[in-house]
Amino acid sequence: MAGPDAEHFTDPGFGESSQYSAHLDRGWALFDRGDLDAARTSASQAQELRPEDPDAEMLQGAIAVAEGHLEEGLRCYERAMELDPDYLEPYLTAAQLSLFDLDDPVRALRYCDDAADLEHLTAFDRLEIQLIAVECELAQGDERAARRRLHGCAELGVLDYAIELATVANGDAAVSARPDDDPDWAMAAEYLGQDHDGEPLEPEERAERIDRVVQLALRVARTRLDVGDAEVALDLTRTLVERFASEPDAWYLASEAEQRAGDARRSALAALRTLQLDAQADLPSWLPSPADLHGRVRDIAATFARANLRALSDADEFLLPILVQEHPSPELVAEGVDPRIPALALAARRSGDDVPAHEATYELTAVTVYVRNLLRFCTDLEQFYEELQFAVLDELAVFFGLGNEQREALGLPPLPPEALPEAPAAPEESTEPNVKRSRRRNRAAKSSSS
Repeated sequence: MAGPDAEHFTDPGFGESSQYSAHLDRGWALFDRGDLDAARTSASQAQELRPEDPDAEMLQGAIAVAEGHLEEGLRCYERAMELDPDYLEPYLTAAQLSLFDLDDPVRALRYCDDAADLEHLTAFDRLEIQLIAVECELAQGDERAARRRLHGCAELGVLDYAIELATVANGDAAVSARPDDDPDWAMAAEYLGQDHDGEPLEPEERAERIDRVVQLALRVARTRLDVGDAEVALDLTRTLVERFASEPDAWYLASEAEQRAGDARRSALAALRTLQLDAQADLPSWLPSPADLHGRVRDIAATFARANLRALSDADEFLLPILVQEHPSPELVAEGVDPRIPALALAARRSGDDVPAHEATYELTAVTVYVRNLLRFCTDLEQFYEELQFAVLDELAVFFGLGNEQREALGLPPLPPEALPEAPAAPEESTEPNVKRSRRRNRAAKSSSS
């Protein structure tokens, strides 16, 4: 988390800059462990030593955001911009915070525009700025502007070469086979082979840059899908899973791209590979036992029932089976269930002469939570429980087709217009739950009942 001029503060021994770096390193380590108060103390000590440096403000901003003080975090990032107007990181962090956490794409786009004017940006810096800007335009519903920006992004050629070079052991040797007048290839080779001083990268540094290339490529593929460039996205995801076969995010995105292309078998294979790779991650020591999770889910279901939504009664809540699994079964995934779905409402077809023809013909029979999928964005137990509550309530709300007013009663965010429940169909046409999901692959309704 060092600014561009951090090397000027380096000194041997235990001088001021060594102390400053020690406070920052300790602060980020404490932050990663979740000890926010101690991390704040380290950040303040660093600021006392070098109040003109932006890195301590970046740490203070991260602490504020972790505590839920989003606007305060944004102010910290803006102070970092003032301290060093050419430091890219606070612009990118502020833009992403504004877009994804504050739901303010207009402000986020302004940060992107300011960042684009900075000097000494690499092609990959410019690409990252443009991708956030595309996401801002999509969030505003301006798909045409997003597509135009993405199509006009000159750095995509550099990224293509970087993907190729990232899987070559010696990028410098490979570059000799390319024409000398190919600037995109030269920029990609330089980025993956040399540091800012022109010295060869250490293996760890090269690995970090390769990881950035992969993450940027995944974001490009994601935005390609979002703006309707399905064929280009499909080609890119196939390239990524071929070259980075152990990257689960690449397989996950490939599954969606294959599904959109109409190839259910390829989609299922990619989804199953995602499941296999995700299962290799270690589980944290603080993870509650299945029995504790079962009780927690039961309490959440009771919250749903007490909301008087006429969907799940108090009596139903006590009869509702709750399943706690690490991940969806391969059989469900092969039938179309998202391998990373955090919770799933299971249903059985209703039958009998007493079932009115105009009612839905599927009845809730159980709720399953998938621990590994909940853990993907959690760093501690408190965050895990928050994700669990959101996932279960959202799954039940989607299953029962609740509108935004009812979702608000549960503390859930509103659905976008395209994901709101449709008006009831005519009696003879009503055969399945009337549910839509936003940016989530539709699960097979029949497989849910098995």
